[in-house]
Amino acid sequence: MSSSQHRTWVEIDRDALRHNVRELKKLLSPSTRFLAVVKANAYGHGLSEVAQLLADEAEWFGVDSVDEGLMLREKGVAAPILVLGWTPEDRLADIVRAGLRQVVYDHDTMLGLAAAGLEQRKPAKIHIKVETGTTRQGMWPEEVSKILNAARTSSWIVPEGIATHLANVEDTHDRSYFRAQLSEFKRALNESAKTGFPNLIRHVAASAAALLHPETHFDLVRVGIALYGIWPSPEVAKAAEIHGKELHLKPVLSWKTRIAQVKNVPLGTPVGYGLSEKVNRDSRIAVLPVGYFDGYDRALSRAGEVLIRGLRAKVLGRVCMNMIMVDVTQITAAKMGDEAVLIGEQAQDEISADMLAEKLGTIPYEVLSRINPLLPRVLI
Repeated sequence: MSSSQHRTWVEIDRDALRHNVRELKKLLSPSTRFLAVVKANAYGHGLSEVAQLLADEAEWFGVDSVDEGLMLREKGVAAPILVLGWTPEDRLADIVRAGLRQVVYDHDTMLGLAAAGLEQRKPAKIHIKVETGTTRQGMWPEEVSKILNAARTSSWIVPEGIATHLANVEDTHDRSYFRAQLSEFKRALNESAKTGFPNLIRHVAASAAALLHPETHFDLVRVGIALYGIWPSPEVAKAAEIHGKELHLKPVLSWKTRIAQVKNVPLGTPVGYGLSEKVNRDSRIAVLPVGYFDGYDRALSRAGEVLIRGLRAKVLGRVCMNMIMVDVTQITAAKMGDEAVLIGEQAQDEISADMLAEKLGTIPYEVLSRINPLLPRVLI
């Protein structure tokens, strides 16, 4: 469907997405495979839309849940899909049936996958997750040999990969914690080799490490936020520039809505719930059909801005569930039906996910991933 059929929608720039993959692949050796992380509705960009666009660009896909993996299979994605998050015991059969890979860090999950594999006469491929200092999913390096030895007892379990996740790689000033985690991961690799699994697919790097630390690339990189044209942090962008990495990332997502009404209001008129703001002059107010249900954070009340006819219009009063009001007094030509940009470019100006994140005291990951998945994603 074209954007003209929607009142609020998300645009996905297919050329920008593919450009980012190619830029990022320039950093990798030919032997390192590229896993596109499409969890959380592809960071708000649209799970199935992104995966299908990258069918010829990404060798692997990473999802959080079995349901995300099944959705990709239903859309015809045949590439390896790694489930990064936890899968309940009663859903492990779905992992095997769809040929998904599962991150494993406990015996019960492995035994459940083995039972499902036996029942279906189909092997379950697993990736061992090692705890090296992020203190979330994972087993300690010294436990790796134990679970791999247990895997040997079932012909329906295939240890395919071994992974960890870095907690502090974006600290470009003190890399001691990063180096300690990498050392712990190498200890786990030694354990796996001694147990008879020297050739597991090794993966450590998410976006920041993929951008800054070639020594973390190993056999596979798991790229999320950078894939969508957003730097993991300003520090990472600066460090990449200092180290001469010529990398141009293009934002993939724009978020847009339309003016539903324009009205004239006199000086002193309160706007929205709680009478939290009154106009300080005779004003023109535009009502936009987007609110916190859609992912436009309520903390942007009286603080957010949108672009209309290339000019900035400030949010007035409180963000409502399905509406916001903005000041278009200076945008004299603004009228019902006009496009309003919440994230993206218009004329010579831009409102980025980073800008909204700064206003909200958060990170662009959250801003993007919380855009309501029910909003239509339009490929441009």
